[in-house]
Amino acid sequence: MLRSLFIYCFGSLLISSAAYATSINAVIGLDRSQVLEHGKNKLAIIPGSLTPLEESFPAILQSQKTPHDKWVYQINKNIRIEHKQRDLSFTGQLISVQSPMATFDIKIGNHVSQLPLNDFYLFPLEKEDSLAEATIPYVPLSYQTEELTWTPQLSLIIEGSRIAILQNAMLHNHSNIDITLENTLLHYFKQPVTQLTKSNRNLTAMAMEVAPQTQVQNIDNEILYPLSGKNIQIPARSDLLYPLPSSKSFIDKQMHSATLYTHQNSRGEIPLNFDYQLTFKLEKDSLPGQYQILWKKGQLLIPSRSIAISKARAGNIINVTTNKSQDISGQLTLLEASSRQLPSFQTWQTIITNHSSQVQNYAITHNTNAVVNLIKGKGVEKINANGVMVSGQVKPHSTKTVTYQIELKN
Repeated sequence: MLRSLFIYCFGSLLISSAAYATSINAVIGLDRSQVLEHGKNKLAIIPGSLTPLEESFPAILQSQKTPHDKWVYQINKNIRIEHKQRDLSFTGQLISVQSPMATFDIKIGNHVSQLPLNDFYLFPLEKEDSLAEATIPYVPLSYQTEELTWTPQLSLIIEGSRIAILQNAMLHNHSNIDITLENTLLHYFKQPVTQLTKSNRNLTAMAMEVAPQTQVQNIDNEILYPLSGKNIQIPARSDLLYPLPSSKSFIDKQMHSATLYTHQNSRGEIPLNFDYQLTFKLEKDSLPGQYQILWKKGQLLIPSRSIAISKARAGNIINVTTNKSQDISGQLTLLEASSRQLPSFQTWQTIITNHSSQVQNYAITHNTNAVVNLIKGKGVEKINANGVMVSGQVKPHSTKTVTYQIELKN
């Protein structure tokens, strides 16, 4: 049952549908949303979060919620169910719900079957008779719900000396009704537990030509993205991929780096494990989070590791470790030591080999377990009380040797 839909449009995002009567305003969070509605609530309310926005209002009566309320309201009504993992769907009359056992009985034709509640999505075919809906007066209401959430979809695409910062939002409608979002904000405030949905129920929309003009905003130390003025329609139990502002930056530095620790009793050759790193500056405020790294080669994208960017403000310098270096290798060897005890004078030799056809930059951070003084060494500098850095360039298909002497003391 293929329900994926790709829409390419120019300008505002529009998804056609037969009817989307349920319109809401919301601040959509990563694991819950703060919804504003007038009159009957449309989504399941988190207990204790309902707030009328008028000083004087009629008393509000709500039924006590259970995990299977949506099913209970459909007893003796015709429903459609779809399996969450398999391509199975049935239409029939809901006979009963057994909450303690998390099962339900459905009459399909002349046969009654008992099925597990947690394995199926419910799609009502008739209007619900909900006590909560019937008794909430027509007043402005604010409440929290877990039926509307979003997940950042973040990528870094590297091509030559440029890096593209791509940002999208996957909007999740976990409810059984179609909704339209009006005057809505995305709110990034914590990392939720990822909720997986059946992939062939994803509804994907991509604006290919015109990117949104609104930018990520940092207000009162909160990270927000406004969707104001756009009617965004999401069918029941579906996901919508929505484009957010993206940007590009120049890569300022590319480096092969290695870090190692030694002590006064270190002996023999120590292999150097290099990582490939690059540095760039953010041109615009962006979303923090986990970014998937992709290398662009022609029309193809090669996936690499993902990295976490915690501070994504404009002007921030971002250091990215993309993968293990395949271009250079090396080793560090202790040539001489005056003593195995502190203080001690040590002479070290590092050998770096460039296996590629291009000049490569390298930086080796050598940390010790004592206070260190640099005695001599070309291309070596002291970086802190306990360490030195060996850095420079190595020519294509060649080997470079650097020898330096340090003093270790208490």
